[in-house]
Amino acid sequence: VSTCKQVRFLFEAFRKLRTGDEILLLGASAIDVLRAILDVMACFSGGRAPAAASPAAEGLRTAALLPAFAISAGIAGGQKYTPLIITRDGDVSGDIVNTAARLQARAGKISPERDKILVAGPVYQKLKAEASEALALCGLDFISSGRIEFKGAALNVYDAVFLWTESYRLGYRQALETLYEDL
Repeated sequence: VSTCKQVRFLFEAFRKLRTGDEILLLGASAIDVLRAILDVMACFSGGRAPAAASPAAEGLRTAALLPAFAISAGIAGGQKYTPLIITRDGDVSGDIVNTAARLQARAGKISPERDKILVAGPVYQKLKAEASEALALCGLDFISSGRIEFKGAALNVYDAVFLWTESYRLGYRQALETLYEDL
Protein backbone atom coordinates (compact mmCIF):
# COMPACT_ATOMS: atom_id res chain seq x y z
CA VAL A 1 0.00 0.00 0.00
CA SER A 2 1.31 3.45 -0.87
CA THR A 3 2.27 5.61 2.05
CA CYS A 4 2.06 9.34 2.45
CA LYS A 5 5.86 9.50 2.13
CA GLN A 6 5.74 7.73 -1.26
CA VAL A 7 2.95 9.99 -2.46
CA ARG A 8 4.87 13.10 -1.37
CA PHE A 9 7.88 11.82 -3.31
CA LEU A 10 5.69 11.40 -6.40
CA PHE A 11 4.20 14.85 -5.88
CA GLU A 12 7.63 16.48 -5.67
CA ALA A 13 8.76 14.65 -8.80
CA PHE A 14 5.61 15.61 -10.70
CA ARG A 15 5.54 19.28 -9.71
CA LYS A 16 7.89 20.03 -12.58
CA LEU A 17 5.79 18.21 -15.17
CA ARG A 18 3.66 20.01 -17.72
CA THR A 19 0.74 18.80 -19.82
CA GLY A 20 2.09 16.33 -22.37
CA ASP A 21 5.08 15.24 -20.27
CA GLU A 22 5.61 11.54 -19.64
CA ILE A 23 7.13 9.60 -16.76
CA LEU A 24 8.31 6.03 -16.36
CA LEU A 25 7.60 4.07 -13.18
CA LEU A 26 9.54 0.87 -12.59
CA GLY A 27 8.50 -1.62 -9.95
CA ALA A 28 9.12 -5.17 -8.85
CA SER A 29 5.42 -6.00 -8.63
CA ALA A 30 2.50 -5.26 -10.92
CA ILE A 31 0.19 -4.40 -8.03
CA ASP A 32 2.67 -1.85 -6.66
CA VAL A 33 2.97 -0.14 -10.05
CA LEU A 34 -0.81 -0.14 -10.46
CA ARG A 35 -1.30 1.36 -7.00
CA ALA A 36 1.32 4.03 -7.73
CA ILE A 37 -0.50 4.95 -10.95
CA LEU A 38 -3.83 5.17 -9.12
CA ASP A 39 -2.19 7.41 -6.52
CA VAL A 40 -0.77 9.65 -9.26
CA MET A 41 -4.24 9.83 -10.78
CA ALA A 42 -5.71 10.75 -7.39
CA CYS A 43 -3.14 13.52 -6.92
CA PHE A 44 -3.99 15.03 -10.30
CA SER A 45 -7.68 14.15 -10.34
CA GLY A 46 -9.27 17.49 -9.59
CA GLY A 47 -11.86 15.75 -7.39
CA ARG A 48 -12.57 12.68 -9.55
CA ALA A 49 -10.10 10.34 -7.86
CA PRO A 50 -10.21 6.57 -8.42
CA ALA A 51 -11.75 4.73 -5.48
CA ALA A 52 -8.74 2.40 -5.48
CA ALA A 53 -6.28 5.22 -4.69
CA SER A 54 -4.70 5.37 -1.25
CA PRO A 55 -6.09 7.82 1.33
CA ALA A 56 -2.64 9.47 1.46
CA ALA A 57 -2.83 10.35 -2.24
CA GLU A 58 -6.30 11.83 -1.95
CA GLY A 59 -5.27 13.84 1.12
CA LEU A 60 -2.24 15.23 -0.69
CA ARG A 61 -4.32 16.20 -3.72
CA THR A 62 -6.73 18.13 -1.56
CA ALA A 63 -3.95 19.80 0.42
CA ALA A 64 -1.93 20.77 -2.65
CA LEU A 65 -4.92 22.06 -4.68
CA LEU A 66 -3.53 20.59 -7.85
CA PRO A 67 -5.23 21.23 -11.17
CA ALA A 68 -7.00 18.33 -12.87
CA PHE A 69 -5.06 16.36 -15.47
CA ALA A 70 -6.16 13.39 -17.55
CA ILE A 71 -3.59 10.66 -16.92
CA SER A 72 -3.04 7.81 -19.37
CA ALA A 73 -0.94 4.81 -18.39
CA GLY A 74 0.36 1.64 -19.95
CA ILE A 75 1.60 -1.19 -17.75
CA ALA A 76 3.85 -3.85 -19.29
CA GLY A 77 5.95 -6.59 -17.77
CA GLY A 78 5.06 -9.74 -15.94
CA GLN A 79 7.63 -11.86 -17.72
CA LYS A 80 10.68 -13.05 -15.78
CA TYR A 81 13.31 -12.72 -18.45
CA THR A 82 12.56 -9.53 -20.32
CA PRO A 83 15.73 -7.47 -20.84
CA LEU A 84 15.81 -3.95 -19.47
CA ILE A 85 18.69 -1.71 -20.50
CA ILE A 86 19.92 1.14 -18.31
CA THR A 87 22.49 3.36 -20.00
CA ARG A 88 25.35 5.19 -18.35
CA ASP A 89 23.22 8.37 -18.51
CA GLY A 90 20.41 6.64 -16.62
CA ASP A 91 18.09 6.23 -19.60
CA VAL A 92 15.97 3.08 -19.53
CA SER A 93 15.02 1.13 -22.65
CA GLY A 94 14.00 -2.30 -23.83
CA ASP A 95 10.94 -4.20 -25.00
CA ILE A 96 9.09 -3.64 -21.73
CA VAL A 97 9.60 0.14 -21.93
CA ASN A 98 8.55 0.21 -25.59
CA THR A 99 5.43 -1.85 -24.89
CA ALA A 100 4.43 0.31 -21.91
CA ALA A 101 4.96 3.47 -23.98
CA ARG A 102 2.79 2.12 -26.80
CA LEU A 103 0.06 1.12 -24.36
CA GLN A 104 0.20 4.57 -22.75
CA ALA A 105 -0.05 6.29 -26.13
CA ARG A 106 -3.03 4.12 -27.05
CA ALA A 107 -4.71 4.88 -23.71
CA GLY A 108 -4.23 8.59 -24.37
CA LYS A 109 -5.81 8.29 -27.83
CA ILE A 110 -8.75 6.21 -26.58
CA SER A 111 -9.50 8.58 -23.71
CA PRO A 112 -7.84 12.00 -24.09
CA GLU A 113 -10.18 13.69 -21.59
CA ARG A 114 -10.32 10.99 -18.87
CA ASP A 115 -7.91 8.79 -16.96
CA LYS A 116 -7.20 5.48 -18.69
CA ILE A 117 -5.00 2.49 -17.83
CA LEU A 118 -4.19 -0.26 -20.33
CA VAL A 119 -2.47 -3.39 -19.08
CA ALA A 120 -0.51 -6.00 -21.07
CA GLY A 121 -1.74 -9.59 -20.85
CA PRO A 122 1.11 -10.96 -18.69
CA VAL A 123 0.57 -8.14 -16.16
CA TYR A 124 -3.16 -8.82 -16.09
CA GLN A 125 -2.51 -12.52 -15.43
CA LYS A 126 -0.18 -11.65 -12.54
CA LEU A 127 -2.68 -9.19 -11.05
CA LYS A 128 -5.49 -11.71 -11.22
CA ALA A 129 -3.33 -14.48 -9.72
CA GLU A 130 -1.81 -12.40 -6.91
CA ALA A 131 -4.33 -9.72 -6.07
CA SER A 132 -7.79 -10.51 -7.47
CA GLU A 133 -9.51 -10.18 -4.07
CA ALA A 134 -7.73 -6.92 -3.25
CA LEU A 135 -8.58 -5.48 -6.67
CA ALA A 136 -12.26 -6.41 -6.31
CA LEU A 137 -12.42 -4.87 -2.83
CA CYS A 138 -11.21 -1.52 -4.12
CA GLY A 139 -13.60 -1.55 -7.07
CA LEU A 140 -11.03 -2.30 -9.76
CA ASP A 141 -11.77 -4.67 -12.63
CA PHE A 142 -10.63 -5.27 -16.21
CA ILE A 143 -12.17 -5.70 -19.65
CA SER A 144 -10.28 -7.47 -22.40
CA SER A 145 -9.50 -5.20 -25.34
CA GLY A 146 -8.46 -8.14 -27.48
CA ARG A 147 -5.15 -8.81 -29.15
CA ILE A 148 -3.33 -5.71 -30.39
CA GLU A 149 -0.32 -5.52 -32.70
CA PHE A 150 2.48 -3.02 -32.11
CA LYS A 151 5.41 -2.75 -34.53
CA GLY A 152 6.24 -6.42 -34.79
CA ALA A 153 4.75 -7.51 -31.48
CA ALA A 154 1.25 -8.71 -30.63
CA LEU A 155 -0.20 -8.95 -27.14
CA ASN A 156 -3.47 -9.23 -25.30
CA VAL A 157 -4.47 -5.94 -23.71
CA TYR A 158 -6.84 -5.25 -20.82
CA ASP A 159 -8.59 -1.99 -20.03
CA ALA A 160 -8.77 -1.16 -16.32
CA VAL A 161 -12.17 -0.07 -15.02
CA PHE A 162 -11.54 1.92 -11.85
CA LEU A 163 -13.82 4.97 -11.92
CA TRP A 164 -17.37 4.57 -10.64
CA THR A 165 -18.53 6.57 -13.68
CA GLU A 166 -17.28 3.76 -15.93
CA SER A 167 -18.52 0.78 -13.91
CA TYR A 168 -21.50 0.45 -16.28
CA ARG A 169 -19.02 -0.97 -18.83
CA LEU A 170 -18.77 -4.15 -16.77
CA GLY A 171 -22.42 -4.87 -17.63
CA TYR A 172 -21.57 -5.47 -21.26
CA ARG A 173 -18.08 -6.92 -20.73
CA GLN A 174 -18.94 -10.37 -22.10
CA ALA A 175 -20.49 -8.98 -25.30
CA LEU A 176 -17.53 -6.65 -25.84
CA GLU A 177 -14.95 -9.38 -25.27
CA THR A 178 -16.82 -11.67 -27.68
CA LEU A 179 -16.80 -8.89 -30.28
CA TYR A 180 -13.03 -8.41 -29.87
CA GLU A 181 -12.47 -12.16 -30.26
CA ASP A 182 -14.56 -12.23 -33.43
CA LEU A 183 -12.68 -9.30 -34.93
